[in-house]
Amino acid sequence: MNDGGGHVSMSKSFFWPMFKRAWDKSFTEENILSAFAKAGIWPTNRRKIIQKITRPSITLHEKTPGALKTPKSSKAIRRFQVAYDKSPTADKVKTLFTTVLHLSAQVSCLQAENHGLERAIVLQKKKTRQGVRLNLAGQPNKDIIDCYSPAQVIRAREYYEEKEALKIKEEAAKLQRKIQRAANAIRKAEEAKEKAKRKVERDAKAAAKKLAEAVKKSLKEQQKSVAPKAKKTTPIVSKARKAPVKAKPYAKPTVKAVPVIPIEEGVASGVAVTRRTGRVINLPTRYK
Repeated sequence: MNDGGGHVSMSKSFFWPMFKRAWDKSFTEENILSAFAKAGIWPTNRRKIIQKITRPSITLHEKTPGALKTPKSSKAIRRFQVAYDKSPTADKVKTLFTTVLHLSAQVSCLQAENHGLERAIVLQKKKTRQGVRLNLAGQPNKDIIDCYSPAQVIRAREYYEEKEALKIKEEAAKLQRKIQRAANAIRKAEEAKEKAKRKVERDAKAAAKKLAEAVKKSLKEQQKSVAPKAKKTTPIVSKARKAPVKAKPYAKPTVKAVPVIPIEEGVASGVAVTRRTGRVINLPTRYK
């Protein structure tokens, strides 16, 4: 009724949904306790109660002579603009801001009224629309007397059984979707946890790699800085030439007599022993 400006009358079909929304929103423990406390009923506050029942004093605002009037119409705004161009003052600027505020509030009210009228038209269309009444078998029975034969009773039972089966199927599908959403949420949480774990491992490996590279680089720099100093501090030793070794004279070998034993149709073998610089060499000889 507020949206339609009183052009749409209230009906039973409109009352219950509106009442239910208002009831659920307002009839709460917090609102009830706040209402008792605000009125000063509980906890008891006498000052609040007396302040509510005392008539407030009215203060009249006297208009100062020569005060500027707030222009509200297009003609008044044009006149105000001419006057401001002739003599611009701070009071005229304030008056202009007041005019802008008044007009913007008026536009907001008109927009809210238009939206309310649109909603009222939609409600009125729903109100005038009439539905088709169905019989127990789910068939339209407009201008038909409700008289059921045994076959119609069977069809009505089958209709209600199908309706109940469809309802159970929808509830099962709803439960399955709920379970699937919960499983998806758990899976996504596990994937996010695993992803965060892999990221931490990658960051740790990258940090260790950077640290190793930094240590290796610092060691190389230290070696480069120490190597020239070591070369400067080490004493230079001149290598003395060794005297050439003279070759020893060749000593003639001494041969001793070897006893020979005659063997018929055989081969006599002997061993010749020679001595050369303390070494023994066995030389085989053959005789016929």
